[in-house]
Amino acid sequence: MQGFQVMSAGSGITHSEFNLLSESLHFYQIWVMPNELDITQRYEQKAFDKSKSKILILSPNAEQDSLKVYQDMCLWLYRDSASETFSFKSGKKAYIQVVRGKLEIESSQTKPFVP
Repeated sequence: MQGFQVMSAGSGITHSEFNLLSESLHFYQIWVMPNELDITQRYEQKAFDKSKSKILILSPNAEQDSLKVYQDMCLWLYRDSASETFSFKSGKKAYIQVVRGKLEIESSQTKPFVP
């Protein structure tokens, strides 16, 4: 199983992280601005099946047993997805983060991220 956590800070939080295990810990942290104000602070943690090659981790409605995020976005985890084809609704964009391995994208619409 692979664990994921989601935290909604609401009006603000104090938080710190540390590893209580004797083995190394690797994590990837993503901060997302919510699309609502004054949301209730919350914390959720969930383990997902590592054997699946495509897992929905975050979604606005907690669909497909994902964790809820207060934003019009989805976070997917793909692994070992050779020749995977992706499509997006009109007006939507994608941010792709390669954690291990390599990715080849063939699209005339692919542009670099500019903040």
